[in-house]
This record gives sequence, structure tokens and C-alpha cells, in this order.
Amino acid sequence: MKNKLVRIFINIFIIVITGFISGCNKLTEEKPLQKKDIVSETPESLINKLFMKYSEAMEKNEPNIISDICCDSVGYDGKELMKNEYANELIKKYEENKYYDDKIEINKLSDDRFKINYEKHFDKNQSAVEKSFLVIDKINEQWRIILDFNPDKLKNIIKPENNFFKQQLEHQKVKETYNEYYEIIKYDFQKKNLNYPPEKIFIRVLKESNDFEIWMYSKDTSKYNLFKKYDICFHSGTSGPKRAEGDKLVPEGYYYINDFNPDSKYYLSLGINYPNESDKILSNKESPGNDIYIHGYCVSIGCLAMTNERIKEIYLIAALAHGNGQEEIPVHIFPVRLTDENLIKLKNQYGNNREVCNFWDNIKSGYEYFEKNKLLFEFKVDKNGKYIIQ
Repeated sequence: MKNKLVRIFINIFIIVITGFISGCNKLTEEKPLQKKDIVSETPESLINKLFMKYSEAMEKNEPNIISDICCDSVGYDGKELMKNEYANELIKKYEENKYYDDKIEINKLSDDRFKINYEKHFDKNQSAVEKSFLVIDKINEQWRIILDFNPDKLKNIIKPENNFFKQQLEHQKVKETYNEYYEIIKYDFQKKNLNYPPEKIFIRVLKESNDFEIWMYSKDTSKYNLFKKYDICFHSGTSGPKRAEGDKLVPEGYYYINDFNPDSKYYLSLGINYPNESDKILSNKESPGNDIYIHGYCVSIGCLAMTNERIKEIYLIAALAHGNGQEEIPVHIFPVRLTDENLIKLKNQYGNNREVCNFWDNIKSGYEYFEKNKLLFEFKVDKNGKYIIQ
């Protein structure tokens, strides 16, 4: 009887999670689902209703996190989608009438990746907790679980040896991020045959398309290769460089990361060196603005809000590179991909602002240099605030 229930449970879960992922396009604005919303007499119907509820809710807005769900964790064995002991454990809880409120969070990291966080509670006070993570990728048009791990088991394995990283790990959010994302990032590096941890990275931002790119330098090719592209959840303002405090614009130009903030009120954050030498000349001399960050959540004025899940991965990659010897991590921010065609469109929109159009002509040379060579460049700033590529 138990084996039959397990098989039914596995088959239903495969069907519903596939349907859930294909339907996940937006984050619900509804209140978190509660146990009372999911009435079930069997594990199979519970899972079915849960993911049907997710699918309906997440068709409405952008997915990020839905929490406080009554469900139990599941796993896989590499051949089949599930580990039987997880299904057996769930069934056993029902048989013994010892089911407690557990928590599941489903996070869309990209169109091809979801991360599912499980918090299993083993007593009524929810004091006994075990966390686990599943990472599901879309491979050859089919969804596969590529990682299943317990972050607590990584603590004795991961021993960073540099002082910068040791200091970072003293902060709880970085420690949790490290335990949670180390295996995920390592998997991605290995899949692309890149050295891990990274030594040299480069960040490029395209504001209008909300593209946030991380590039990795490869010793094999002596060039930068695109490692990953993230969606920017939110940024304020329009195209155009930041020129004054309160203009709500995200800066444009050539920057680098100058701050790692593990205690940010926006979860984690990476500061960029705005105003740089060009901005100090071209922006408001008395009040150009400052404190421009790449951070978590999905709200911002003048910064780049990535969501908490995305900033975890971005922050960890940057911290690994910095701890591995990269003193300055370049961050180039453009209004769009500055092709000839896109620049013409921009100028048609902002043609009455000659100063901004001239600025875009200036930074287009840097965009073209990287596109052609996949290498970074040295530059200086002249007395008029113009970037001069050397």
C-alpha cells in the first residue's frame, strides 16, 4: 500500500511541478497562502492543490517568494525526480497524525531556473528545523532537479582562507548566503569549465532592457565570457546619466564596486563609486548624489534592485572574486546596448538634450571596444569630464 501511494505521489508531483513552473510568470500580490487554504485528506491531493494554487497565483505578477505554506519537503535521486524516503516520511506523518506547519519558498532565479527552499519542522513549537534546497533547471526543454542539498552540512566543508571572506562570514546574512549558494555557483562554473572561485569578473548593466550581466575572464581564451544574465527587478528614472541628488536616475558610465555591505537594510548590497571623476565634473557640483548600490528587494530610488535571491548570488560571486585578489570589480552602466541603431533611437527620443546625446556618443566607444574585443580597457577623464580610452 505504501509503495503504491509513493508511486502515485511521485507521478502527481512531477505533473504539477511541471505545470507550476511553466505557468510561473509573476509574483502574487495575494496574502501568503495559509494551511486553511489547502484542505487535504491525502499527501497526493495536498501537493496537487498546493502547486495548482501556486500556478494560479503566480500567473499574475513577477515571481519571487511565496512563503508560509503548509507543505513538506521532497527530494530526488538523480534518476527519478523524488527520493522515496521523503515521500515515505510525508505519508508516515499523515498516518501518525503528526503533521506540523512547514515552510516552502519558491524563487524564480531566471526563466530557466527555480530554487525551492524547504524548512521542515519536527515539533509543534517549530523549534526543531531542518533546511534543504532544490535547484531546478530547464535542460533541453525539460525541467530537471540539478541540486539537492542541506546547507547545514556544508559548514564543515567550506573553509575560506582569505581574511576578507572570513570577515564577511562573520555576518549572518553572508554566512547564510554562502551556505545556500556555494554549491549552486560552483555547479554553474563547472558546467561552463570556469575556474572556481572566480579571479576576474566584470558587470555590465543595460537599463532600458533591465539586463544585469556578469562576465568572467577565461585564462584559456584570454577574453571575458558571459557567465550569467539577471533581470533587474526595479530601477527608477529613465535613460540618461545621473547628474544631481534627487533626480532618481541610475548613473551611466564606467564604475567599480567600492563597498560590500553585509548588513544592508536591502538585504545585501554592493556600492559603486558614484560620483566618479567624470561625474564630479559633469554633475551638480554641490549635490551630485551618492550611495548608489546594487541591492536586494524590488524597490529603489536611483539604485539597482535585484530581489533578495538574485543579490545573494551576485554578492557571493563578487565577494569570491574580491577575496581571490580582484581589488576593483568594474561595473559599466549603459542606457541600452549602444549599437548604431539603438543610439539613433535614443537620440530621436532625447534629441533636445544635446549634453546627454554627446555623453552617449562618448561612452559608446567603450561599449564597442568591449563588444569587439571582449576585453576591458584603461581610461582617463579629461578636464571636460569626457572618458578617454587608452
